[in-house]
Amino acid sequence: MRILTGIGVSPGVAIGKAFVREPQKFNVQCRHIETHTIEDEKNRFFDSIKKTVQDIEHLITTLSFSIEDQEILETHKMILLDPELEINVLGEIEAELVCLEFALYNYFTGVIDVFDNMENEYFSQRAIDFKEVAHRLLNYLSGETDAYIEELSGEHILLMEEMPPSKVTEFAAHDVPGICAVKGSKTSHSAIIARSIGIPMVIGIPNLLKKAVEGETVIVDGRNGLVIFSPDEDTLKKYKKYRWRQIKHKDDLKYLTGKPAITRDGVRIKILNNIEFPKELDLIKQNGADGVGLFRTEFLYIDKKELPDETFQYNIYREIAEKLHPNPLVIRTFDLGGDKLSGFLNIKQERNPNLGCRGIRLSLQYTDIFRIQLRAILRAAVSGNISVMFPMITGLDDYRAAMKILRKVRAELVAEGIECSESLSVGVMIEVPSAAILADQLAKECDFFSIGTNDLIQYTLAVDRDADNVARYYSGYHPAVLHLIEITVNSAKKANIPVSICGEMASERDFIPFLIGLGIRQLSVSPSMTLITKEQVMKLDSNALAGIIPEVKSRGSITEEQEYLKQWRTEHEY
Repeated sequence: MRILTGIGVSPGVAIGKAFVREPQKFNVQCRHIETHTIEDEKNRFFDSIKKTVQDIEHLITTLSFSIEDQEILETHKMILLDPELEINVLGEIEAELVCLEFALYNYFTGVIDVFDNMENEYFSQRAIDFKEVAHRLLNYLSGETDAYIEELSGEHILLMEEMPPSKVTEFAAHDVPGICAVKGSKTSHSAIIARSIGIPMVIGIPNLLKKAVEGETVIVDGRNGLVIFSPDEDTLKKYKKYRWRQIKHKDDLKYLTGKPAITRDGVRIKILNNIEFPKELDLIKQNGADGVGLFRTEFLYIDKKELPDETFQYNIYREIAEKLHPNPLVIRTFDLGGDKLSGFLNIKQERNPNLGCRGIRLSLQYTDIFRIQLRAILRAAVSGNISVMFPMITGLDDYRAAMKILRKVRAELVAEGIECSESLSVGVMIEVPSAAILADQLAKECDFFSIGTNDLIQYTLAVDRDADNVARYYSGYHPAVLHLIEITVNSAKKANIPVSICGEMASERDFIPFLIGLGIRQLSVSPSMTLITKEQVMKLDSNALAGIIPEVKSRGSITEEQEYLKQWRTEHEY
């Protein structure tokens, strides 16, 4: 038995036979052409683009894709139809008299190298997108296919160097029970899709492909980040039992749909959802969530050819608010960095975008874009229970500057005779340590807090949450992180304003007793985690949770706090 440890990015247990897929490599030779065949190469280019776009459209319409899948495949279409691709590839064919395959190879490897050399999660995703598009095009031109996909079945655990996001649902369609990869991160598109579909997935395993043996039995433990090769009889028996419980548990939870999450002693906990796309409203209704605690509006801007105008945004916000009414819709203003809007704005490349001009900083620097979004939100708020919150707030100066613009925008709408909300609730994201430390000041001026634990962990511990080599330092169990959450909650209590958790911690079983013990009464989770979070809340007695806080505070290390919370869960059969 061999056990490899990685990062569990999609919980659950999968058991099967190892199916090892080596990294895809472009094997393209430089073939020179004659001048009179240039037109033939151009025709081959247009034909390959047309056929590959058709293939992508077929995937969108024939498989049961998630919202994320559709967005990713639409992005691939945009890459194929980008005029820059045509200009560069056809230009090289004419100037260098090289074949289409070699011109495509040069273009894509150049773009991919640029993205790969940028230490930024967004650009890492872009590199993967370009790799997959290149792979599709070159496969078509060579007559090759990803034949291995047809070989996959419910008995195969897929092991790869890097997991292309748009392939995850294709693997699911072939009943692949689990996925492992050498590269990746918890917030990668592949991980998000795997979680939404429910495929256990572990990433960040450096020697995965070297230590795997084709066809051997392998267990994927997506919660604990373990990959177990050739398990002994007792281990296999134990995980088969886990797997059976996992399947049964999912079916058993359906009875909770639409029921309120109430602790055993009668405390109501609202279970809200984090969403990125309007189409996710169907999932909210299916699972009976209490509303939307975080609507990420970045999809309106990323990979678009032009900035979204006021009417476009207004229609989206209004439609969602009306469908959710009377439940709340909390809209986060765009949380983008200059790297994601570089196509629209003349922004210099930053060495560390996570610490640069992003979130509210970008909004305050490019107020025209910010004003358009605020106008749309204020108008849509007439039609539903809408609140707005600002990301990346570091203190009162940020908040007051944003509020000054909001008040001015509202006055302009009134002067123009356009109906808008007069009492829009305004909150801030607590995701920067300075905001948590100054939460008592912020609580006096804003209407609510939403603690974004993913970024709070990253900024508190000075660790890139998407970097494999420092993943062990990224932990919500760190005493400093839990202390900042406590400071924020206590400040909200004193000011009598609501506070919610909208990061991954909101749905993690070990943290929920601690959060409710602190006084959190709103948890905002991904739609797929609604029912499991609701069940966990309903097992608890809030009166018994207060004692958790001093016990956690008395421990001074990540290991001690983690062991205590897990021990508490075991003792209370939670």
